[in-house]
Order: sequence, then structure tokens, then C-alpha cells
Amino acid sequence: MTTSLPPDPDGINDDRAQWAEAALRCFQREIGADDDTALGDLLCDLMHWCDRNDFDLDAALSTARAHDEAETAPEPTEEDQP
Repeated sequence: MTTSLPPDPDGINDDRAQWAEAALRCFQREIGADDDTALGDLLCDLMHWCDRNDFDLDAALSTARAHDEAETAPEPTEEDQP
């Protein structure tokens, strides 16, 4: 089965995914998490970090979603131009 990826207008989402994987693998090595639980564990630990550092998790998630939308927006077509 082939996964259909969203658009990648600036051509670096593969790099972004690799950076995230490097961070996740580092976290896994640190705590010994397996592949099935590592992402959830990391997200939970980031929530704890936000609590302890007075960081607004909801605002960060909102920013992350906006970045993802911008980084996966389809290229405008000639029809989209005024």
C-alpha cells in the first residue's frame, strides 16, 4: 500500500520529516520507548514540559497546524489567479 502525501510546495517536507524522526529517535534512546508508544510518550512529556515552563501548548499546536497547512498547501494554479 502506497501512502499519498500532501503537496510539498517548497520541496523540503522530506527533510522536515527526517528532522522530526531524529528527535523522536533521540527521545527513544533516552527513555527506551518502543516504536508503538514513542510518539505518544514524547507528546505527553512535551505537555509536562509546557506545564513546568509556563508555555502555552494550545498556542504552540495552533502555530504547528498553521505551519503544516502552509507547508502542505497545493501550488496555486492559473485558475486561482485573479
